[in-house]
Amino acid sequence: MTSTVLFIHGYMNTGQVWQDWQKYFEAAGYGTLAPSWPYLDGEVAELRAHPNPKLGTVDFADVVAHYRKIIQGLDQPPILVGHSLGGVVVQKLLSEGLAQAAVCVNSGPPQGIVAPNWDFLFSNFLLLEPWNFKDQLVLKGPRWYHRFVTNELTRAETKTFIQKNCVPSSRKIARTIPKINFSQVGKPIFFVAGGADKSQPPVINQKNYQAYTNPDQVKTFKVYPGRTHDTLAQPGWEAVADDILGWLNQVTG
Repeated sequence: MTSTVLFIHGYMNTGQVWQDWQKYFEAAGYGTLAPSWPYLDGEVAELRAHPNPKLGTVDFADVVAHYRKIIQGLDQPPILVGHSLGGVVVQKLLSEGLAQAAVCVNSGPPQGIVAPNWDFLFSNFLLLEPWNFKDQLVLKGPRWYHRFVTNELTRAETKTFIQKNCVPSSRKIARTIPKINFSQVGKPIFFVAGGADKSQPPVINQKNYQAYTNPDQVKTFKVYPGRTHDTLAQPGWEAVADDILGWLNQVTG
């Protein structure tokens, strides 16, 4: 039976960020799914102009429940691949025994994983805006994206990136990230870190990787020099995808 790869996008994105990756994995023989988070179905421009009134009510548990339901409708546990905050969703689902294996690309950290890294602390402080109790939704502007996400692009290219890919997300999601019982996770996990990632730098991904302490678990951590938080679309993404495919063949084949 063909394995299904369930791609999970990150904050202020939709499932469309995985379109090229879906084609690549399907060419390698996998089935793929890339559903968006709750209330984020539709065209990016429309979602940005007219966000669903219910969007601001969504928290992290709602996102996990959304994907849990999708997984429960499959014939077998999928392979999970998540980017950024989607990597935390992947880790939560993996901890519930709902996947064959998991890949976290430029993953955000579950609650309790921190590091004294200025880029990480400052970018997430600006993202969370702990002083802001008024606005339910968040969508950062070109200045934030260019510094922390698309730092391989020009400022003009960053604006185009936002127009193509970025939508408002609920503040509650990033503010309600839970802890994970790392010691009980037994399925394989691969952490992909971008050496030039300013949002979720390698040190965060490495600490996250090191938190998994089950001696029977297969786990892998790899840093890709020069790759930013925009690694899904950054030129050369195919090399990262090839490494993931090779790893999956080893741990699930």
